[in-house]
This record gives sequence, C-alpha cells and structure tokens, in this order.
Amino acid sequence: ISFEGKRARSVSYSRSGQDFKVSAGAEIILAAGAVGSPQILQLSGVGDARYLQSIGIRSVHNAPHVGRHLQDHYGINYIFKSKQKTLNDVFGNWPGRMMAGMEYVLRRSGPLSLSVNQLGGLVKSSASLDRPDTQIYMNPLSYQTFHKGRRKLMKPDNFSGFVLGFNSCRPKSEGTVSITSSRPGEAPSIRPNYLDHEDDRDEALAMARLIERLMATPALTGILADEPVTPLDKMDDDAVLADFRQRGGTVFHLCGTCRMGPDAASSVVDSRLRVHGVEGLRICDASAFPNITSANTNAPTMMLAHRAAGMILQDGQR
Repeated sequence: ISFEGKRARSVSYSRSGQDFKVSAGAEIILAAGAVGSPQILQLSGVGDARYLQSIGIRSVHNAPHVGRHLQDHYGINYIFKSKQKTLNDVFGNWPGRMMAGMEYVLRRSGPLSLSVNQLGGLVKSSASLDRPDTQIYMNPLSYQTFHKGRRKLMKPDNFSGFVLGFNSCRPKSEGTVSITSSRPGEAPSIRPNYLDHEDDRDEALAMARLIERLMATPALTGILADEPVTPLDKMDDDAVLADFRQRGGTVFHLCGTCRMGPDAASSVVDSRLRVHGVEGLRICDASAFPNITSANTNAPTMMLAHRAAGMILQDGQR
C-alpha cells in the first residue's frame, strides 16, 4: 500500500511475473486475514516504527499494535479404537473412498456430505462455572493431525476409530505476526504462544479431565476395543500438559492482529474499522476482532463483513 502523507492512495502487486499498481478512488479495504493483513501493513510502513526501520522499511505511521495480540483456539484430539466400524473403514481404502465419492456426486449424500466434526457443542468443564468454557468435538473418524509434515484428513488410522477433542472457548494467551524482511514474498514470523497464560494451562487440564470423565461413561466403554490411545486416567497433570503441547494444534481461528479499539494506544482500527492515524484505509477480516470469539470464527467474520459493507456505504455518502 502506497501513501501520500498519511492517506492510503494505491496498491502495488505482482501477478504472473508482472507488476501492477491500482489507485484507490475512495479508500482501500484490506482483507488478507489475521496473518496477511498485519504483514501487508508492516510491509507498507504501518507498524512498530523502530522495528520496521531496523529491517529497512520506511515508517509511514507508528502503529506498534499491528501484528500483536494474535489469538487462536488451540485444540487436541484423543483417539479411541472401536468395536464398531467407523469412517476409518470407509476412507481407509480406495474402494471405500470411491463409493463415498460416487454417492456424493450422484446423490449429494453419504460421508462426504458431512462435516469433519459431526457432533459437538459448548459445555462446562465444571458444574461450578457460570458459562461454557469448552468447545468439544466428536467424530467417527480418527487420524493423525499431520502425516509426514502434511495434514491428510483422507488418511485415517488403520483401525476402526473415533476421536473426542476440545479447545478452550476464551484463551488468554497472545502471540505475534511479524515480517522478517522487506521482501513481500517472504513468510512472516508467526508466534502463537499457545498456553503461555497460566489460565489457559489450568483450563486445558480441566478440559482434559472432562474428556477423562466422558471416557469412563458406559456409552463409551461399551464400544471400546482397547484401552484409550492416550490413557488420561493414568496421567498426572504434568503429563497431560506435556501431551497437549506435543500433539495439540491450531483450530484455524486466528484473529486479533489488527484489533479494534478506541485509540491507537491499544489497538489498530476504530469501531468503523478505519486504521488509526491514517486516512483511506480500512481492515475487514478477523484480524480486527478485539478478542477471540467463544467458538468458530467463520460466522463472526461474515457478520463483521456485513457490518463493514454498511459502514463503507454510509461513509461514502457523506
């Protein structure tokens, strides 16, 4: 993004090896996500001025909160071997995958018409809580989150299995997104700092113990073909947290890196999504969330976009 003084005027980009520049008639709407939006702002000279200058970028506007306050839901799956057949038995072989594919193409039904998590909800890890603190997931399919460095949902475990998983609704740990050079094609540094806050560690333990209690119910013990792959009932708190750190992963709900707030002292955009301290620049994506939502970020992001569209039209008529 290029500026004239403090006003955003144009966007430069490359496509198929060619460079282009587009000038804005009214304003520029940045919607590159919780990683891309702060990255573009920093590359454009909007961010922590001292840091940007240290990597050779001229500061247009000192906005130290750009790229800070990264939040995400950090989750984990617990795998169980089942006496009953599960979707592992469908997706674990080519005939099963082909039949599921044909059923979906011809009838728009079958396993491929379902979401990954077929059952879930917001629950309390303890009856003493005033409101739910846990988002729980259940599905009749078990898989390793990463297989040889890649996420392959269509490569299930080689046994009939299912998973129970969870993430905290309102984690307090915050991370950062920072560019490491002035080169647009270089990936930024993403440091989520999962479980950095003590409350997040306490909640993780409480939620794991909730899964442990579910594991002991007759409904589950009656269909288990073997001991749970992760025997929570035999693990102390340190072991549970160590397992969470090792096997846990993102739920892909990154947000907050250009968060909304009343002023530049604590945020990046105002209540109308305009970047503090500059003109003609608005951010419309989950990076503008002031804090993470209690559950999935898809619908809240759509809501933000809908509100943003109305505000853009209103401001354009003034």
